[in-house]
Amino acid sequence: MNGWNCCLSKRHSAWVIFFDEGQFHEAIKLGWRVLEYDKAQEEAYQLLIKAYHAIGERSTAIRLYQRCVTALREELGVEPLPETVALFELVRGKRAS
Repeated sequence: MNGWNCCLSKRHSAWVIFFDEGQFHEAIKLGWRVLEYDKAQEEAYQLLIKAYHAIGERSTAIRLYQRCVTALREELGVEPLPETVALFELVRGKRAS
């Protein structure tokens, strides 16, 4: 498990670099690679939603949130984190209270 956590940590660092440099398409590629291995990786969904929203793909970002909710429920029996819900509300055009 430590190897997987290390891998996720390195990927998270890469995401941060991609976002800081405006390389949203690279961040998207990385996000999809993570989801290939863990379809309920909520952080990957958050970053994909942010990246798609940043490039103007609002409908894709919204569909990703819905996919995230389904994956979390089916795989883990949980609801999305408040941060994920707030991100969805932002993309959808509503501010979380």
